[in-house]
Amino acid sequence: MIKRFLKDSFLYTLAALFTKGIGFLMLPIYTRVLSQQDYGTFDYLNAIGAFIAVLVALEITQGIMRFAAENQEDTSFTRRIVSTATWFSAGNYFIVILVCILFSEAIAELLLGDARKSDLIIIAVVNFSGAAMVYLINVTLRSQLRAKEAVVISAISAAFVACFSLVFIVVFDFEIFFVLSYIILAGSFLSLLLFLY
Repeated sequence: MIKRFLKDSFLYTLAALFTKGIGFLMLPIYTRVLSQQDYGTFDYLNAIGAFIAVLVALEITQGIMRFAAENQEDTSFTRRIVSTATWFSAGNYFIVILVCILFSEAIAELLLGDARKSDLIIIAVVNFSGAAMVYLINVTLRSQLRAKEAVVISAISAAFVACFSLVFIVVFDFEIFFVLSYIILAGSFLSLLLFLY
């Protein structure tokens, strides 16, 4: 028991170091290719996205961790918990995306002071929603004590985001809209892989 605990803790620490390390390595690239204003907007939208993620999903991942972990032997119950949480989260994020699409100009005016940046609102909310769903999958794996798979998902997610961002930043434009688009492409590719897995 202690051996598994230490092994899983080590794996989660490695994953956290890897994902944070990639973020740290991407920072100079983002600050080099984005203007100060664009990077500020990027960071601001990330902060808002983190806040919204807590509100939209109502921390349902905490429920998964508690009930799935407590009922390891009842796979039917665990599947129902995970399925309910997934559909609940997907439905809530779909509603948020729809509201942001319908009111993107008003939201852009409120948050960014410019209604013409409504495309950033839409692309940012799609980005945050996709990232939240990948996080839900990761939490599900962790609740089932599948540390290796959870670590692999975290590492692949961070690597895809970094690679897609780097490739597309070098090949295409350097605007914030495109940076967020590349992150969505990476998340979509990862989601497809997870679905096939």
